[in-house]
Amino acid sequence: MTSSKFPGPLGLKLNIQTHKSFDDTHLEAAKKLRESGLHPDRYEDDTFGEFIDTVVMPSNQIERNTGKKGKGDGTQGKAKSRVAGRSDKLPALDNDIHAHGFKLKHLPIPVRDMEDGTYELLDGRGRDEILDKYDVTNRVVDIFKCSDQQADDFGIRANLDNPIS
Repeated sequence: MTSSKFPGPLGLKLNIQTHKSFDDTHLEAAKKLRESGLHPDRYEDDTFGEFIDTVVMPSNQIERNTGKKGKGDGTQGKAKSRVAGRSDKLPALDNDIHAHGFKLKHLPIPVRDMEDGTYELLDGRGRDEILDKYDVTNRVVDIFKCSDQQADDFGIRANLDNPIS
């Protein structure tokens, strides 16, 4: 089994020390979070673009604002994270994910469906980088169709909702 229980609303996490991919159980947990109605600004409002779906996506299909994809294609795209190098949050997040697993009580990593058929990170660069560091081969992601302005607004909103130290 690729998940284990922990106290919380959804009770699932990926133990990255023993498992290197998310599965349908993790996907269903993420969809339940979306369906809970707790995040109408993300799923029911088109301010940040049109929500398409929540899926399990191979890491190597996600562009990281560097022109490179994740480890699956022999490169490791390092997007400039707003947290990396600017606060103590990324090491603490890394330690938590390594020790306790990737918890599915948080919203999935959002990606943008680009016109050329690629997917680009909208937010969640720290979590994505940590999963890449531990060779996790896929991600549970929320796919959005959005304009450049909506993508910028998405990032600004994420920064306001989760300020740096």
